[in-house]
Amino acid sequence: MTVVKIDLEAPKQDFEIGGKVFEVYYDDENLKKREQLYPKMKKKYEKYKNLNLADLPAEEISQAEEDVNEAMKEIISAYFGEENFDFIYQAGGKSVYNMIKVVDVVRSKLDEKMGTSKAEKAKNYIK
Repeated sequence: MTVVKIDLEAPKQDFEIGGKVFEVYYDDENLKKREQLYPKMKKKYEKYKNLNLADLPAEEISQAEEDVNEAMKEIISAYFGEENFDFIYQAGGKSVYNMIKVVDVVRSKLDEKMGTSKAEKAKNYIK
């Protein structure tokens, strides 16, 4: 009888940000935790993006910015660990838009790594 050897790799991907390498795990527990954060982050960002800042009092603008920053901190921390958020935020020039880019790149790469690109997901639903 032949033995079939199955090599499995650790469910992780390395990302370099600001000259530092971070490991992001895509095991079931981490995926589930992050998937719950995406809708929250997106909702807060869309709300902020659609605000007419010229018509709002400074207090409301400040609150909206704080909400977006908090959501971004949650998702970045879920990927890289809370202890690394400040480093990554600094490396991104203290820009929420750069943090969104980080999230997009990481999510895209993990989707690709797991073979679940948006196109493949769409094929499952469009028949």
